[in-house]
Amino acid sequence: MRIHRVVLAYVTLTTLSLVSAHGGETDDTATMSSSQVLFLATIGAALVWQLTGAVWPAKSAMLSPVMAGLSTFTGVVHLLLGREDPLLFMGGLGVMVITVALLVWNIKPQRERQLFLAMSGLLVVMFVGYFAANHDPGMITEDRLGVATKLAEVAFLILLYRAWRLNSKPSSR
Repeated sequence: MRIHRVVLAYVTLTTLSLVSAHGGETDDTATMSSSQVLFLATIGAALVWQLTGAVWPAKSAMLSPVMAGLSTFTGVVHLLLGREDPLLFMGGLGVMVITVALLVWNIKPQRERQLFLAMSGLLVVMFVGYFAANHDPGMITEDRLGVATKLAEVAFLILLYRAWRLNSKPSSR
């Protein structure tokens, strides 16, 4: 049942009108459309989600496969859009570096929490920056790439909060 809701949300977002990311400007010189960026980010996120869950488990105790997929989605979107905007590129690079670190390396719990705090801060800055850069509120409802990315960021933050609370409770042994 959950997968049907995810698919429905994805189809709904991809059928909205085409607009470029961050502000709805239509630049004919762009090499990738928002549809292509959305497609590539979705494929990357799905691959990481499945590989993390089945083939290569994350080294982090708090990073679930869904969280890895969501962070990959937002990271890839910002990396691809960052070809023309260095701030977007740096945000995407930061998210991807932290995600890879949590997936690949055994990190002490204190350092792991610091990485999650850094990731949270980065996602909050990107979330706020999106709305600060969009001066026309009407364009936000038509920007399917921006909306999908912000939904992924909020979902990641919610899952991180849940994981943080579960891992911070004292064990009952």
